[in-house]
Amino acid sequence: MMKRFTSMVSALLLLLTLTGTMNGAALEGTVLTVAERGFSADIPSDFQVFAAEADANTTGIFSYDLMINSTDPEAGRVFLSIFSVYDDVMRRMKTASLSDLFLSAEISEVESHGDVVVGNWSAVNPQSQNVTVLALTTPDLRVSGGSYDIASWSLDEDVQVLMVSTADRNITEKLIGTLKIK
Repeated sequence: MMKRFTSMVSALLLLLTLTGTMNGAALEGTVLTVAERGFSADIPSDFQVFAAEADANTTGIFSYDLMINSTDPEAGRVFLSIFSVYDDVMRRMKTASLSDLFLSAEISEVESHGDVVVGNWSAVNPQSQNVTVLALTTPDLRVSGGSYDIASWSLDEDVQVLMVSTADRNITEKLIGTLKIK
């Protein structure tokens, strides 16, 4: 018992000695945090948020996904993924390049399922920047009308958005033109 006590006291003395030598040391570094921020967009009164979900994953992205549906099933729906990047490599990219990367990845994915880009058009976001919207057709029977629009753009330096819309062009354009982070 005494031997065990002596070992414990020796370990404590060593720890106290090391702690005493570290008094002048400073700890510095960076830490990434997720902050709650507001967002707003103008949508028609017959549209409502159907589902919203936050997701922090291991790929270096924190996303908040929204499905906005019309009460009229024929009017379409809009999927928005609003996300922040915390991966070191992606954080160093310019926001326009990051938007292009996510759009290219999404297009590659849907093309692998038979969807085809058939055109594009532009909308203007609240920062007065042009957002390219790609028009696609799909063989997927679950997509009403067999076509949809997709776009990706920066809401600010830290926040990106990926949008997939089966709503008509006016609704999609208005959403792009009014979606902002507060």
